[in-house]
Amino acid sequence: MNDDIKKFVEEKGLTTQDFLKYFVDDSIDRFNELHRWKEKDCAEFAALLDHLKYVNGNKDVKTGEKGKALEQLVNFIIRKSYFFEVYENITTGTNEIDQIIRLSNRGIQALGSLQIDRKLLQIEEDIFLGECKNYSQNLSVTYVGKFYGLLKSTDCSFGIIFSYKGLTGSEEAWADSYGLIRVFRLIEKYESQNPNFFILEFNIEDYEKILQGVSFYDLLKQKKAALQIGTNHNQFLEQSLEDSKNEVINKMKELKKGG
Repeated sequence: MNDDIKKFVEEKGLTTQDFLKYFVDDSIDRFNELHRWKEKDCAEFAALLDHLKYVNGNKDVKTGEKGKALEQLVNFIIRKSYFFEVYENITTGTNEIDQIIRLSNRGIQALGSLQIDRKLLQIEEDIFLGECKNYSQNLSVTYVGKFYGLLKSTDCSFGIIFSYKGLTGSEEAWADSYGLIRVFRLIEKYESQNPNFFILEFNIEDYEKILQGVSFYDLLKQKKAALQIGTNHNQFLEQSLEDSKNEVINKMKELKKGG
C-alpha cells in the first residue's frame, strides 16, 4: 500500500474490508455498469445478428452485402463497449483497413475519474485494428498472414479478425490458421520483445454468446488466455483461469512422467 492510499485509509478510518470494497469491488462494478447493454441495445444487436445469419444462409445475397452485414454488427459491438470508438474503411498509402479502433476521450476520462484499472479493458494499446471477412468457408492461413503484415506495417500490436465461420484448425493445435496466430504471438513476444502482441478472432459463436450476455471484455480475456496456454477459450467461460492453469500444469507433469 503506497503512502497516499495509506494516508487516505487512516484519515477515513477504513477497515481492510472497507478499503477493498472502495478501491476494488466498487471500481469493478463501475466498469461493468459502463459497458452493460440496455434492453434496447440487446434488441438492436439481435436484429443485426438475425440479418447476418440471413445473408449468410441465402445463396442469392452478394458478397458485398454479406460483408456489410458483418461490419455493421462488429461496429455495433465496438461502439457499445463504451471505452472505444471505431473508424471504418480507412485508406493508407498501401492498404484499406476495415476498422481502426481507438480508445476514446470518453474512455480515457472514465478510466481516470472513476479509478478503473486500464487492464480491465484487456487491450494494452490505445489503437488496434479490426478485419472483417464474411466468407462461406473458414479463413485460411493466407488471411491470417496478410493481417499480420497489416499490423506490422501500421505499427499496431493488437488485432481482431471478425468472421462468420472462424479460422481453419482448432485453438488447441499448432496447425492451420489457429496455429499460425500462436506462432506469430511467440515470434513477437520472444524475438521482438513485444509481449502485448495478440491476434484474436471472433466468429458466429462469439456473437451468439454476446447476445446471451457474455461481454466483449470477458471474451477478450478468455481468448487471450486460451491463445497463450493453447486451449479452447470456452473452458475459461466455465471455470476459473487458475483452475485451468493448474489443469494444464498437471497434464504437462503427466506427459513428462510418461516420457
